[in-house]
Amino acid sequence: MFRGGNGTLIGASANVVVAGLADAQNKPIGFLKFMLYGIPIVILSLIITTIYIYFRYLLPFQQPL
Repeated sequence: MFRGGNGTLIGASANVVVAGLADAQNKPIGFLKFMLYGIPIVILSLIITTIYIYFRYLLPFQQPL
């Protein structure tokens, strides 16, 4: 479930394709501007998936103290 490819422009092939399409329309997307939006989304995604994995897979198997 890791979505690290959303963090940078070259992190996933879909990001490169979108950057190429935007450039063809004379609306280029810069690497740092993409990271400005991408990194917070990656962090939020990691927090949500970590919470989900904890409650779904780890919590049911913990031994009571």
